[in-house]
Amino acid sequence: MKKLSEKIGEKIRLVREKQNLTQQSMADELGITSNGYGKIERGDSAINLDK
Repeated sequence: MKKLSEKIGEKIRLVREKQNLTQQSMADELGITSNGYGKIERGDSAINLDK
């Protein structure tokens, strides 16, 4: 069973890919590192609701 953070990360990834955006461009928009953004998509890090 997937964790909630993994499910959210999958949804975020799908939206990002539909917009033809890279992880780097998303990270730049959010003011975080690309590594940090990747962790959000993988569900390794909880998403900050402010972001």
